[in-house]
Amino acid sequence: MVCGRCHIYVEYGRIDRRALGDGHLGGERLSGEAQRASLARALATNPEILFLDEPFSALDPPTREALLDDFEHVIRDTGIAVVMSSHDQAEALRLADTMAVMRQGRVVQTGAPEEIMNFPADEFVAGFVGMGTVVKGCVLMAGHDNTV
Repeated sequence: MVCGRCHIYVEYGRIDRRALGDGHLGGERLSGEAQRASLARALATNPEILFLDEPFSALDPPTREALLDDFEHVIRDTGIAVVMSSHDQAEALRLADTMAVMRQGRVVQTGAPEEIMNFPADEFVAGFVGMGTVVKGCVLMAGHDNTV
């Protein structure tokens, strides 16, 4: 028998139900299947919050994309809160409602992904999100619609 949240992941992830048991499918599982099983087991506890540390980083691109698709549907459909660390901006933009950028163990900016990407708080965040050119300056006058 598969619990409700695992069942959702079984459907989305197309994971073999036997993978949720003792972890053996009669041979070594591929890393994508192993990752699906790990996520399904984490969901089996019916958590209010799921903490993940770079959950997709070790997967090959096709497996990673398929698992991201599955995981995105599961978290949106279940409404489970997820706190996830990632160095992959595309992954963070795809999954996050709110992002935090950290430097040396301190949060330097939080906000919606679009806000962080378009309005970085400082030069470090700008570099982190890929803004290659940062021009320092001072706005002396702005129009009534905030155009410079």
